[in-house]
Amino acid sequence: MTHALHTAGLIFASLVVFSGCVSAAPSPTEDIAVLSAILTNRCEYAASHAGKKYELLSAQALFVDHVTSSSKLDSSAMNSLLLRNKTAHDLPTLSLCPGYKSVPQVEIEAAMAKKGWPGFYKAFPNASGISYLSLPGYSLDGNVAIVEFSGSCNLRCGSSFFWVMHKVEGKWTLYKVVPGWIS
Repeated sequence: MTHALHTAGLIFASLVVFSGCVSAAPSPTEDIAVLSAILTNRCEYAASHAGKKYELLSAQALFVDHVTSSSKLDSSAMNSLLLRNKTAHDLPTLSLCPGYKSVPQVEIEAAMAKKGWPGFYKAFPNASGISYLSLPGYSLDGNVAIVEFSGSCNLRCGSSFFWVMHKVEGKWTLYKVVPGWIS
């Protein structure tokens, strides 16, 4: 019993100390504003490069189980990013341009279960690949948001980037993009 009380006390103390490092839960409206600003940027790119193809966007938020330790990224926003994306949940409903189509993650997994990438392209013949967005992580002051955006089109075609957004006069704008991983 003493061990259980000690463990519970340590967990409570850790939560109290750690809670000061993470901003309050953001509103779904704020998440939509950040993610929409990123997709607007990506849609401009897709319109000029994709032709008649589209990028599949998983309707499920990207699972983030680690973050890069980069001095280029706000640490409180990165901590928030990690905490908000440790469990599976759906992205909020987003307006998409013709260059993107949202598909439930279970449909993507079912297509990939049938012969991997060839099965995926059979199920989604006009897709150019799959994109995943995390929910945004926010800085303590709420003026910086970081989203991990990853994409893949086969086993040797994939990348992840951290999109750093700043809130300027109430609007989310792209500040910089920092590489995560590339395959």
